[in-house]
Amino acid sequence: ILDEDGIYDPESFNDRLLLGLKGTMSEAELHFLKARMRGGQLNKASRGDLKIGPPVGLVYLPDGTLALDPDAEVQAALRMVFTTFERLGSATRTVKFFLDEGILFPRRLRKGPHKGELMWAPPRHARILQVLHNPRYAGAFVYGRTRGRPRPGGGVSQIKVDMADWRFVMPDLHPGYIDWERFKANQERLATNAQAYGMQRRAGPVREGSALLQGRVLCGLCGGRMGVHYSQEHGQPVPTYICQETATR
Repeated sequence: ILDEDGIYDPESFNDRLLLGLKGTMSEAELHFLKARMRGGQLNKASRGDLKIGPPVGLVYLPDGTLALDPDAEVQAALRMVFTTFERLGSATRTVKFFLDEGILFPRRLRKGPHKGELMWAPPRHARILQVLHNPRYAGAFVYGRTRGRPRPGGGVSQIKVDMADWRFVMPDLHPGYIDWERFKANQERLATNAQAYGMQRRAGPVREGSALLQGRVLCGLCGGRMGVHYSQEHGQPVPTYICQETATR
């Protein structure tokens, strides 16, 4: 084995010992480097200075401040999401209104040869939920909306954190499409609409159907509540447990 300091023979005890020590020191150095980087990131986040890729409808100006997208059509589409949700009371009805009226929703490409370009397409339910749940549209800087959780098979999955447990919350830090009070009211309405919302409802009520564990099974990957989907097999309903994370968040 060769590095900038010399040549080492893995079959030699002294060389193996030296390689082991150098490996341990390198691992410790990497750990401290990551810790310093993490500390710098948290320090910026505590001041609201940490730059996080903005969602569609918000853009960074040359001076580094966050502002509404200057495209009037983009602004109109975002405002329509919030006004429609306030009028109809659910994300599902909001999506249905957009689809029935043939209204498209913008999406800015984040990677690829067309990165930064704007595309328009019919909105999906998950997309509208992302908009309604995003505090940046209320002019707030928020850090700590997710946290890592080890997966049973290895790796780490990101799970949503309850609003009360967000690490840094700074309302009215930049322009938004709604105010902070309206955002909180929207979250309460979304929570009421959802059948399996949040980690605090782990032991939900058993509902009708033949599935014995409905309302009680948790996803092993994200930790969220699993719902039940029934299919027919030989004339009998067969239950299947499905993760509800996308539908309820």
